[in-house]
Amino acid sequence: MLKVHLVWSTKYRHSVLKGNIQKRCRELLVQIYDS
Repeated sequence: MLKVHLVWSTKYRHSVLKGNIQKRCRELLVQIYDS
């Protein structure tokens, strides 16, 4: 089993992935890595 910790950072560390966008991105990444 392989576990991955993904860190996505913007140039000035502004929070861009918030609310529904954050939730959807997480769902997509989980789907990609579970397959």
